Amino acid sequence: MNGLINNAGIAPTGYIEWAPLSDLQKAMDINVYGQIRVTKACLPLIRQARGRIVNVSSICGRLAFGGCAWYNATKFAVEGWTDSLRREMAPFGIRVHLIEPGFFKTNMVNVEQYAKQLRIQFDALADEPKKAYGEQTLTGYVQNIEDQCAMMSDPNTGKVVDAMMTCLTARCAKVRYPVGGSARFLFMPISHLPVWFVDGILAAINPKYKPDGKVSTGIQRPDLVTLWLFAVPACAYGLYSQLKYSKTSSAAISGLTAFCLSWTWS
Repeated sequence: MNGLINNAGIAPTGYIEWAPLSDLQKAMDINVYGQIRVTKACLPLIRQARGRIVNVSSICGRLAFGGCAWYNATKFAVEGWTDSLRREMAPFGIRVHLIEPGFFKTNMVNVEQYAKQLRIQFDALADEPKKAYGEQTLTGYVQNIEDQCAMMSDPNTGKVVDAMMTCLTARCAKVRYPVGGSARFLFMPISHLPVWFVDGILAAINPKYKPDGKVSTGIQRPDLVTLWLFAVPACAYGLYSQLKYSKTSSAAISGLTAFCLSWTWS
């Protein structure tokens, strides 16, 4: 056997507090255990041919979104076990690759189906969490799914197929292939930013489904606020006035240093 592609998967939805654990168990059984079962069964044949294995993950295996924790969990698991498999199979000459699609227009992303599931989950909540989240969280979340599908879903699923073929046939195929504009140019770059910054970006992308929450979040990281508002200008001024750097160089050095510190502290 020269190649194996593990592509089967489902995408459960819902907040952690809403979604039943049975949804997670079903998703793990298909998205993770299914891949592992098929791979273990095929490994002797793949080893004989020194073939390749391609596991389909998701950009949600790199960046976890609120409202789809069970799906995120399965895709992070796919990323982890695939990395282990790649290192274990290297001595046998077997190459293992990951495909990380972004948003594509497929039957798996069905807004009506998601809306129905979310309604069932919300109606099953006890009085306290139902009141805490509020009806607007449900309707806003469904609207957000519709908006994101309309804006980001790529109709050309052939890009994923092309990535699969590249993994199987290219002489120097990469380990990971983020596929689609949303994955390559938006979510993959975001995933490399400091955690506190990513949290802010995702909160801005998903403004419609916040609970009523009367508690003001305030400033969550005063250390980072102090760093950017006071330390960066002070550092830039010192470089400019004392060490005679140009204004542009002073600002660039100070900003880069602060960015690196922010990344470390997050």
